[in-house]
Amino acid sequence: MPSAAVARYYAYKATKAVELYRPIMYIYFASAGLSFFQITVLEAAYNATTVLGEIPTGYLGDRLGRRNGLVLGTVVITLTLLGLGLAGRLTDPFPAFLALYVCWSLGYTFRSGTEDAWLYDSLVGEGRSFSDLRGRGESFALASGVVAAIAGGYLASIELAYPFYAAAAVTGLGAVILLTVDNEGDDDPADRTT
Repeated sequence: MPSAAVARYYAYKATKAVELYRPIMYIYFASAGLSFFQITVLEAAYNATTVLGEIPTGYLGDRLGRRNGLVLGTVVITLTLLGLGLAGRLTDPFPAFLALYVCWSLGYTFRSGTEDAWLYDSLVGEGRSFSDLRGRGESFALASGVVAAIAGGYLASIELAYPFYAAAAVTGLGAVILLTVDNEGDDDPADRTT
């Protein structure tokens, strides 16, 4: 039986992978009037932001602390998913989608690397193996992703924006889970590199 901290980590991993929108994302963009070229621009902007955002968000995440950096990234992603669902109603949604894609990428860059450091510093020890914990966490994430894909397809059959709203709700639950986790493993902000 996992400890409460490990169980929260697994629960967070499950909320992180609920990409209910994944099966219908490009159909949603096309239905909102985006051309295939505009959709590729969104993807390019996301990838460019990821490359350019890793160092500044990593630095800021270090300053905030691992858990707080994860919470910030998760909240940004939650709000972005909500925004993506709402932006499809605009007459010309492309500028909104573009801005949201940049925010979406920044949210993920706050979580990349920070999650493994948080896991290692906070949960590894007392005979626990990093690779075992991370591997099981990834299993929870993949399993929730399978369920989410099916649920997202069903929700999209009702309304194409619903998977984004549902993903925002579940991702937001991940932020709540993170807030229940102690900041142990985070250095004192005064000790961090300036």
